[in-house]
Amino acid sequence: MFSGLRHVGNGGDSRYLSMPDSPFTLTGAVVLLFIGLLGIIFCLALVGRRKLTMSYAIVWVLLLIGMDLLVAFPPLLRLAMRILGTAETLGALRLLALVTIVAFLIFFSVKVSVLTNRFEELVQRMALVDYELRKQISGRQSMAGGDAIKAQDPKASPLSRESS
Repeated sequence: MFSGLRHVGNGGDSRYLSMPDSPFTLTGAVVLLFIGLLGIIFCLALVGRRKLTMSYAIVWVLLLIGMDLLVAFPPLLRLAMRILGTAETLGALRLLALVTIVAFLIFFSVKVSVLTNRFEELVQRMALVDYELRKQISGRQSMAGGDAIKAQDPKASPLSRESS
């Protein structure tokens, strides 16, 4: 992968070794590959600690692998450049990053919307259960005279009384 390295300026300084046909210096490419590898390890560790679900981890790992492939294989980056119609490889990278960010924002917006709808439905169901319990308790109160039930706070939810 790194055969055919060439010096690209600054009097042969090793920091400026570059891969053929790559917009990255060797150091830059190694750092980006290392960051991608660390990201994959981090995602897997989060899954192991149950902080990240497998579906999200798969998306992140695929994204990081894609980034590493673009960095490691410049022909893939040139192909992306041609497909996206950009004049420079770094322009293609920026456009890919922007599209990826927007896709993630839309994806997470949909997830938040679904969770909001589920939460509203859950709150409504809890309110109905609370209402039904209040009806049952008030029916028992009127039938039994309510001596034991009158001692409790009438404004407290029947659900909270049962848990205490």
